Amino acid sequence: MTDTTRTFRVRWYWWLIAAVVLLVMVGAIVSLAVGARLNADAPRAAVGRFLHALVDGKAKAALALAGAKVSPSDVLLTDESYAKATNRIRSFSIGPAVVTGDTAKVSAEIRQGDRTYKQSFDLTRAGKAYLVFDEWKLKPLDLTTVSADLETPPSLDFTIAGAKVDDPTHVSLRALPGMYEVRAGAEQQDLYAVDPFTLTAIGFGDATTKAPTISAHLTSKGEDAIHSAVDAWIDGCAASTELSPPGCPFEGIGDPGITYTNVTWSMESRPSFSVDYTYFDGGWTVASITDGSVTASADISRPSDGATGTATVDPIPFRFTGVGSFEDGTAQFTPSIK
Repeated sequence: MTDTTRTFRVRWYWWLIAAVVLLVMVGAIVSLAVGARLNADAPRAAVGRFLHALVDGKAKAALALAGAKVSPSDVLLTDESYAKATNRIRSFSIGPAVVTGDTAKVSAEIRQGDRTYKQSFDLTRAGKAYLVFDEWKLKPLDLTTVSADLETPPSLDFTIAGAKVDDPTHVSLRALPGMYEVRAGAEQQDLYAVDPFTLTAIGFGDATTKAPTISAHLTSKGEDAIHSAVDAWIDGCAASTELSPPGCPFEGIGDPGITYTNVTWSMESRPSFSVDYTYFDGGWTVASITDGSVTASADISRPSDGATGTATVDPIPFRFTGVGSFEDGTAQFTPSIK
């Protein structure tokens, strides 16, 4: 082997070593650059995973990513209920992250139904993956609460997004962004009903949405039934044989020392009355529109001297108010008379 060949091989080895070192350095620089870029985007990626889960209808996964604690009473925070919600988040775009130490803030533009709004998310550093890449997690989100006051008979059941409502007078539930339909049960729907309505949660971190008051309304059959119950009450009062019929809107006032028997009431004119369409405070309000009028006659006697005779009562006008309701499907009328 000549000296020239030996020199060429030595130089080739050094070039090979230099090339390997150069490649390692370049790879390290590229890895550091990619790692830095990934670390800078890590908070945005955490927000993206959360919002993607909502777009895909995965409520359980989204809530886990948000660190939300869910109890059995959170009936809207399930995949089943969320699948029935409409006007959910349909798309989003995420802005840059602002990192301060171990915390970050990310703003997103969210498109929900026909709305577009800004939403900010707070995150905390959760450690590193592979000793290099930062991991971030969302701070627990405050969820919007949807609510409604229910002015309905207590026996009426409700469901929201298919889940049973426990309180028959009030709905108040945490919800993910979306629109949730509330429906009344089928009981007595021929007499009264509640039209389906919706409650909407927009974004996160809002206070409880303004609670509408939802009232049961009478059907034509229900209104007729209460009218009949009121008429029956008026007729019962007119059929009384007492000078002061209990629970009735009219009475006669006798003279001291006189005994009244065989009292007969006669209806001079029937009152007209209205029945409110909507349920309120235990029933449907009934009130006179025009006065009714009655007269009466009675046998009288005076025990002090044994005198007897007949008395008549001049026409007595009367009005009334009260509440119509139903018990086991039968209309009832309760007058506001003490």
